[in-house]
Amino acid sequence: MGLGFFPAMVQITGAFCCSGDVIDLFTVFLRFLALGTAIFVGSLLVSGSQARAMQRVLGESEGKWLWQSAVGMFVGWILGWLASIPVFTTVKTNTVETWMLAGAIIGAVIGFLTGFFQLLILHRLRIARLWWIGVTVVGWICASALYWLVYALAGGPFQATYTYYEGGFWPKSANAPGALPAMLLAWLSGGLVLSLITGGGMLRLLRSIKVNNL
Repeated sequence: MGLGFFPAMVQITGAFCCSGDVIDLFTVFLRFLALGTAIFVGSLLVSGSQARAMQRVLGESEGKWLWQSAVGMFVGWILGWLASIPVFTTVKTNTVETWMLAGAIIGAVIGFLTGFFQLLILHRLRIARLWWIGVTVVGWICASALYWLVYALAGGPFQATYTYYEGGFWPKSANAPGALPAMLLAWLSGGLVLSLITGGGMLRLLRSIKVNNL
């Protein structure tokens, strides 16, 4: 499950600290396209691993779980980032506290939408558990906030050095030394926490279904 946390977070981190050679509007469009693709691929990886783990329970609804969950996560990423914009307009942007708060907001939106879409499927199967939304919310909040904490502790930069063309609007390049190893460590930590929390909730869900069927 944590594997799907990787593409989105690396793209998001790279978008602000190491996205060099931004020289025109078309390049910016390509970067946003790459970001959206990475987010959706990550969403598919997470929802796919969950669908496989619950295959016996979901039955023919396994495909619905995969796609509804992926859509919920993808929309959650987008809406979460929009919801976090006020954080960067009211406080200092280059602090770990700011990015952790933004991460918590984004994680809350992702977790709620994902849990809600998944709960709809569980409801149709008559095995709905309302607390499942809480599990996904807590899991994504902890993973997203922890990502930025570990990123900072690993020496990841929150500010890049930009080189501009003389008289040009778009930067020629951006450099943020130490960002890549910090991203990898942060991903491992956040992905592990996401897997532990949502995986633990999934085990509890499966146990409760088994008990009720006895």
